[in-house]
Amino acid sequence: MQEVVMSSYEVVVAGATGLVGQILIRVLQERNFPVARLWPLASERSGNRTVTFKNQSLQVLPLSDFDFSQKHFVFFCVEPKISEKFVPKAMKAGCIAIDNSSAFRRKEQIPIVVPEVNAHKLGPETRLIANPNCSTAQLVVAIYPLHQLFGLRRVVVSTYQSVSGSGVTGLEQLEAERQNREPESRAYSRAIFNNCLAQIGNFAPNGLCQEEQKMIFETRKILELPDLIIAPTTVRIPIPYCHSEAVLVEFKREVSLEDAKHALSQMENVIFYDTEEDGTFPMPLEAKDRDEVFVGRLRKVEKWPNALQFWVVADNLRKGAASNAVQIAEKMIEKGFV
Repeated sequence: MQEVVMSSYEVVVAGATGLVGQILIRVLQERNFPVARLWPLASERSGNRTVTFKNQSLQVLPLSDFDFSQKHFVFFCVEPKISEKFVPKAMKAGCIAIDNSSAFRRKEQIPIVVPEVNAHKLGPETRLIANPNCSTAQLVVAIYPLHQLFGLRRVVVSTYQSVSGSGVTGLEQLEAERQNREPESRAYSRAIFNNCLAQIGNFAPNGLCQEEQKMIFETRKILELPDLIIAPTTVRIPIPYCHSEAVLVEFKREVSLEDAKHALSQMENVIFYDTEEDGTFPMPLEAKDRDEVFVGRLRKVEKWPNALQFWVVADNLRKGAASNAVQIAEKMIEKGFV
C-alpha cells in the first residue's frame, strides 16, 4: 500500500467502499484534513478494490484482521453490528473512533455530536463519538440558534428524505423502477418511483417508525433537553440525494422574526435565505455536495406569537454523515485532544 504523506495523523476509514465511506474520503481531501496516511478498510467481499486519495490509488484492506495500533482516527461507516464488533478493538488500540451507525447513540456515556451545536461534549478523554442520524443533524443545526433566543417548547417536523439514505440499494431500486424494470434487490417493499413512503424503518407499538424514534431521542440528547416535545413524520421520497424538512417550532417566549433571521444568518455553516422572492428557497439540487445546512421560508404563524415555521435542506451523505464526522475530528484536533 502506498503512503500518502501530508501531515501528522494516521486515519482509518472502515467501510471505505460504501456510499458514506467514499464521500468521507472525498471530504478528507476537500477539507485538507491533516492525513499522514490513509487506511481504507472494507469487508472481504470488496476483494481487490482500490480507492483514490490525493491522486493516489490505495488498496482496500480487510477490516476483519486489521491492526488498529498506532492509528489516530477511525471513521466507521458500517452497519451497527459491525461497529459493535470493531469499535471496541479500535478504542483498545488507543484510537479515537467516530461511528456513523446507530450502535452507540443510546448509550448514556457516549456523546452524539454536531460540532456547531454541542462541541463542548468533546473532551481529552473522549475516545468514542457517535455521529447523529442524517435527519437529526440538519434539524438541530437549524433550531439551535432559535432555542438560544426564545427557548424551545415543542418541535413538529415532517421530513422528505432521499433514497441514498438507504444506501446503494435505495439508489438502485429508484433507478430500476424509473427504467420500468425489476430491481435486483430492494430497499423498500413498495415502489418508490413516483411514490412517497411514510415509513422509514419498522414501526413500534406506539406508531412511530424507527427514523422518527431516532429523531426524538437524538435531538433531546444533543440539545440536552430530555423533556422536549418532538413530533416527527418521516417520509422517503423518490429523489437520489439530500433531505428536506418542514419544521414548526413553538417557543417559550414570543418570537421576533428579525431576531430569528439574524440568528440564522450568523449561525455557523448555515446558509440562510432571507427573501420572499418567488422560487428563492433551499432546494436539494443546490444542497447536493455541500457541507452547509440550508434554511429558508422562515415565517411567523398567524395568531401564534411564539411559533415559527421554516424549511431546511442538507446533503444527507455529507452534513448528515461524512462531513459531520470529519468536523468532529477537526474539532478534536483544534481543542488539542489528540
